[in-house]
Amino acid sequence: MGKEITNSKLNTTLLPGDRGKTITSKKLLFTDYSIERFIADFIDPKTDKNRYRRYKNFDGKAPKGLRICQYEKSKAKFFVLQYWFNGKPYQLTIGEFKPDKFGVKEAQDKYNEIYQQHTNDKGIWTKDPKAFVKAREKKVFDKEKIKLKQKSLRQVIEYAVSSNFPSNKKEGGLVSSTIKELTLPSIGYNKRTLLMKFSDDKKGFGKIFYRGNIYYGIAKPENSDDLFNKFPPGQGTISTKKLSKYKNNQEEVSMYDDDIGLNVMENLSTQLVRNFIFSKDRSYSKRRNLRRAFKYFWNLANNKGWISGDLKDPTDNIDIPLPDKVEYSGARFNNKRFTPGQLTAIWSALIKNESKHPFSTEALMLICVTGKRKQELLRIKKDYIREDDGVIVMPHFIMKTKKDHEIPITEPVQWVLNKIKERLKETKYQKYSFVPWLFPSTKTKTSKLYDQEYINGNGTRLQDIRDCWLDVVKETGIDGAPKMFRKTVISLGMIHLKEHWKVMMLSGHTKASTIDVSYNKSTREQQKEYADELADKVFNFVK
Repeated sequence: MGKEITNSKLNTTLLPGDRGKTITSKKLLFTDYSIERFIADFIDPKTDKNRYRRYKNFDGKAPKGLRICQYEKSKAKFFVLQYWFNGKPYQLTIGEFKPDKFGVKEAQDKYNEIYQQHTNDKGIWTKDPKAFVKAREKKVFDKEKIKLKQKSLRQVIEYAVSSNFPSNKKEGGLVSSTIKELTLPSIGYNKRTLLMKFSDDKKGFGKIFYRGNIYYGIAKPENSDDLFNKFPPGQGTISTKKLSKYKNNQEEVSMYDDDIGLNVMENLSTQLVRNFIFSKDRSYSKRRNLRRAFKYFWNLANNKGWISGDLKDPTDNIDIPLPDKVEYSGARFNNKRFTPGQLTAIWSALIKNESKHPFSTEALMLICVTGKRKQELLRIKKDYIREDDGVIVMPHFIMKTKKDHEIPITEPVQWVLNKIKERLKETKYQKYSFVPWLFPSTKTKTSKLYDQEYINGNGTRLQDIRDCWLDVVKETGIDGAPKMFRKTVISLGMIHLKEHWKVMMLSGHTKASTIDVSYNKSTREQQKEYADELADKVFNFVK
């Protein structure tokens, strides 16, 4: 028969963060009819502010601790179990209320099952029911498998995270920046990503490390299994207010948390994936990132033998159309470059602000004289510099092209390198000599300089140069962006070097067409100048 549930005692004190959210008016009848017609009041009477969700307690006929939660935007309603475990309050979502599918009877049955397996004879919770939920989902996965080796999308994602996202094209893994880009659409928009940090090892392979979060009171996960145990599918969503760090991602749900994650990989049809990508009013870049993530997990499953037969990648026939108008504010700089006079003014401004922005000024200077991508230069380590050979070695794993590259140490490049050496000799900057990065972060913690994992991680290198550039713009009045340096150097290279292969060698491009279409941005006056020169040399018979 099991334990008598109706006579149990369950502490129903509000959870942290719930104060002012629970509706304290007349309790709701525990019937499908009442729940279906229930509409929460999302205005907090105490603060007169809008709440993104509201809770409503049931009458005495409902299991103790069970209540209904409604979200403002979606208007969806969920059965939520509030319980105490090891002296701390928790809550567990039992299921979404759907008339004729999941109502009070189904919620009662699920509650009974959980309660009987996780409490003692006195009604005290001795086991955390969240572990039960995860085990139950695993059984569902197993039932949906067509063959023993097949995996669901959620299982493939879990494997990828536990394995530091192995590369599908070669031995080893992906770089940390790529792993980070794949993480957000696959398991992000929640507290999981707050517990993760990314770094590259000495071979250039990305590694995932875990950390605790003091703000939310979450202990450091031991590994990926512990991470997913803490936050199983649908758990750990951050409130709209706290999700501001993700900008416009409040409505996003990761592939792992969405029902699409339950699908066996073989069942991921083109239509199913396309519907997910286009189900929300997402930006062009978000849709591209989603398609990229689906493609990665499909290829990973295929390489591991988790997809039978010769099935086609469902993302192959999914096109992401470009918007008519690019809304990204930096897009207006895509077809612009600096004039020689502007370069001189920028250089003077950098020298003027070098004490205010240590290492950022040198980074911008090096970008200016080499035309290299910011994300590539900021990942240069000191041991990449080979002054005897006259080059800075750029390993393939920091390059966008994924090919080894070398920067010739010209006189301007050497001048910048000497500038960095001089700065590191100053007393207040000597500590950064222990950091392997050419451009260290001034936020580096002195107390952890002897921690090899820490100093080799991304936390000790310069991440951005925005503040320094904004001061340059303020000083010079030039309307531009650092990415224009690359276009400027390549355009000037085409003018003075005249041959594609020379420019390709210096820029690191692999196709001449890329240079012609994307970077050879000449003004109308310069085009006339080139045409006149060509006429004098080739079309002189016209005269």
